[in-house]
Amino acid sequence: MNARMFFMVQAAVAILYALGFLIVPRAVSHLYGVTSGPAAILAFRYFGVTLLGIGLIFWLAKDVKDDEARKAILGGAGISNQIGLVVTLGVRPPAS
Repeated sequence: MNARMFFMVQAAVAILYALGFLIVPRAVSHLYGVTSGPAAILAFRYFGVTLLGIGLIFWLAKDVKDDEARKAILGGAGISNQIGLVVTLGVRPPAS
C-alpha cells in the first residue's frame, strides 16, 4: 500500500467514526459499553471532533509530494496506531 492509499484509508475510517461520535453518540457509547450520561455524550462528541480533524488532515495530506513531510505524517500515524494497539490490548472487561 502506498502512502496516498494509506492516507485515504485512514481519512475514511477516522471521518466515519467521527460522524458516529458526533451525530449518534448515545448509540456509539452503547457499542463501547459506556453509560450514556451527559458527561459521556460530551466526551464522545469531543472525541468525534478530534477524529474529524485527524481524518481531514489525512485527506488533505494525501497528495503531499514532499518526502520529508510524508514520512513525518506516516511516522506519527504509525506511533499513534501502535500506542492504540497497546491500550486496546491492555483493556480488560469489567468483572461481573
